[in-house]
Amino acid sequence: MKRGLIAAYAIVLVALAIWGEPLGHDEAQYALGGAALLGRDVSAFPLHRPVGMQVIAAPAVAAGGADLAFRAIAIAMTLAMIGAAYLYMRRAHGAQAAAWGTIVVATSFAIVRRSIELLPDAPAAVFVLAFAAVLVRGLGPSADPARKWRLAWLGPLAAAAFYVRYGSIGILGSISASALVVWWRRLRENAVPLVVAALIAALCAIPHVVHSIHATGSALGILRQASFAAGRGYTGDGLVFYAGAWWLWLGPIAAVCVVAGLIAAVIRRSEVAAFAGLASIVAIVVLGLDAHGEARFVVVPEILLVGAGVDAIIAWVFPRPKLAAGAIAVSFAGTVVATALALANAQRTFGVAVAAAGAVHAAAGGAPCEVYSGQWTQLEWYSGCWGVQMPVPIEARAFGGRAAFLVWYEQGRRQSQAQLDDLRAGRAGVRADEVARVPGGGGAWGGATVFRLSIAR
Repeated sequence: MKRGLIAAYAIVLVALAIWGEPLGHDEAQYALGGAALLGRDVSAFPLHRPVGMQVIAAPAVAAGGADLAFRAIAIAMTLAMIGAAYLYMRRAHGAQAAAWGTIVVATSFAIVRRSIELLPDAPAAVFVLAFAAVLVRGLGPSADPARKWRLAWLGPLAAAAFYVRYGSIGILGSISASALVVWWRRLRENAVPLVVAALIAALCAIPHVVHSIHATGSALGILRQASFAAGRGYTGDGLVFYAGAWWLWLGPIAAVCVVAGLIAAVIRRSEVAAFAGLASIVAIVVLGLDAHGEARFVVVPEILLVGAGVDAIIAWVFPRPKLAAGAIAVSFAGTVVATALALANAQRTFGVAVAAAGAVHAAAGGAPCEVYSGQWTQLEWYSGCWGVQMPVPIEARAFGGRAAFLVWYEQGRRQSQAQLDDLRAGRAGVRADEVARVPGGGGAWGGATVFRLSIAR
């Protein structure tokens, strides 16, 4: 039955990748970052975006930049994360709990929905989960004093997680603090390798600090920008999301296991359960206060709690493998349907950007060009023009001899109706003339209008 689930899972991932969706805003930015890394003339990679994602995206750009190439890398990252989840659960809870726990995690909506999107959460989770696995093996109940120097791997693993996703600091800190609380008595005998790990992490952080000082004047400048760009509406709105919608984005089976994991942590069923529960709760609180809520931000706490939950209930649920596999299969079927609906909505929304980019490319006729828009990354990637994010003053001298365009979404962000009215009337020294219109098709951004910008006469 488990083999059947694995086969179905592989088929679903391939089908989702082929059916797919255009690159989203963040994905297009990472694609542009990969192009910049390869020496192409694209807009500057934003400071708050992790540089590691440029490296991850670059092979897809080098392979031609087709959507499917990015989807293939995303799936590889998802599978690597699932493998890291198995490694952690096996170290923490044993082989049987790891096998079932990994299936529960892999088939949850939070994982499947993002499985084909090239985002930093999955690759960062690979290193964070490996970090947690090393801690559990080095400090947990089954720790082998003869192998304590394996703890030195914590340094490079933390650095890798950070460079792929700057927000990893929160979950890495939560996991470390939890280990210190639960296993503080074992710290003294492992102090030297832990200090070495901290020194390695500090050395690896030097390039980031130098870059941050050079770009912002502060060692923490990039991290502040990343926190600001997280887009919270108010302090704690992420907590409101996680408290109110956690069972929706997990799915029924994973949600039950998470609850079981929380209960196991509270009653201190085991040292590892207490470690997983404390690390997860602290991480969710930290992330919920620092950023808006998204399921993908807390994928590692989900995995830690699922592992603890499966370990807690495996004695009376999973000895009935057909029943357990059947319940997971039903939950997975619901996840696939929900994912298909979400992808269809993304296609309707992002398809407008792709069509508008095609209209810009055609109107430019191969000439150097730039495109202004509130949502610019997809337009730049798909049109080949230089992207400029609004709001920004639009002046003829800023065109630099390039053909210039404005893409206006019916329900777009960062757009000024007054600015559009002035451009259409030629009152700002620049005139906007409509060259194409793209129907909305029910997407979140509505339709789009493409304007060519020229000097007003």
